Amino acid sequence: MVPARRPEKSIKVGLVAGGLGTYWPQFPKLLPQLQESARFVSARISKMDVELVDVGFISDPQEGAAAAEKLRAAGCDMIIMYLTTYMTSSMFIPIAQRANAPVLLINLQPSEQMDHANFDTGAWLAYCGACPLPEMANAFERAGVPFRSVSGYLAEERAWVKIHSWIQAAKVRSILRNSRHGIMGHVYPGMLDVSTDMTMVTTHFGGHMEVLEFDDLRVRAEKVSEKEIDKVLDEARSIFEIDKTVDEDDFRWAGRVAVGLRQLVDDFDINSLAYYHRGLDGEIHERLGAGMILGCSLLTAEGVPAVGEYELRTSIGMLMLDRMGAGGSFTEFQALNFNNGVVEMGHDGPAHLAI
Repeated sequence: MVPARRPEKSIKVGLVAGGLGTYWPQFPKLLPQLQESARFVSARISKMDVELVDVGFISDPQEGAAAAEKLRAAGCDMIIMYLTTYMTSSMFIPIAQRANAPVLLINLQPSEQMDHANFDTGAWLAYCGACPLPEMANAFERAGVPFRSVSGYLAEERAWVKIHSWIQAAKVRSILRNSRHGIMGHVYPGMLDVSTDMTMVTTHFGGHMEVLEFDDLRVRAEKVSEKEIDKVLDEARSIFEIDKTVDEDDFRWAGRVAVGLRQLVDDFDINSLAYYHRGLDGEIHERLGAGMILGCSLLTAEGVPAVGEYELRTSIGMLMLDRMGAGGSFTEFQALNFNNGVVEMGHDGPAHLAI
């Protein structure tokens, strides 16, 4: 396992639970039960590698407005709203409108089903989290607030898997909004599908596009010492089986470029890199482009996906997959194995060492 070059911080998740305050005087045992459920939800979410901002339990629109301001000020990456029983949509709408973050409505009732033979009205209300969900959906839709929802019961793992998946999605969104994507060189000639509009990337995903020159790499590679090359080649030998046909001079050149690439990534604070340079007659920029596979594979393993052919869309996709723990390698479809029903994939470029 290669350590991450730039460990990601946990995302900030806001949590608010609520119910209709009109019920509390009528059913004295209801609010304590719902608050206990809210504490259970809070404890469960806090274990999901997040920075949790729990603003507590609200009972009316005034408390909803106060919670909205706290969550807005916290700058959350995602807001989870827990519907414990019926509540009016006016209690959650200001939170959703001010948060400027994805919203997840959750309805987790106490158990799989009510014990109808032994329930009174107060106990029944504890199972009514589904009741306000259509009202919330209608109000959010009319207010132009995107949202998702998960329904289940408190101990249901299926529901918690879904909640965790939405938190992971919010994490990827946050990463993209704060990432710096490097592009170096030019589009691979003739590959019409590769060209990506940098403005559209920033507009839809957020983040920053850093346009790099191959000379930015050249000047760093020129300053690499023989000792630094020896160190990265020892690292490569510990990871790869080096074939006897590998030319030692080419191997050392790849090591020099690898050290220069790491310096480039650190200097420009890059989270992903897409590159290509065709070059001519073995000049320095062509040699740099041809010597990048080792360094880019090491960077990819360290959580900084680096791909050839100027494939910006692929480097961003690999970044997303990597942060979800699924890896992601620069690859393409190749042969089809009809006997075994297999699509063979591969590439001569950087690979994700975790795969």
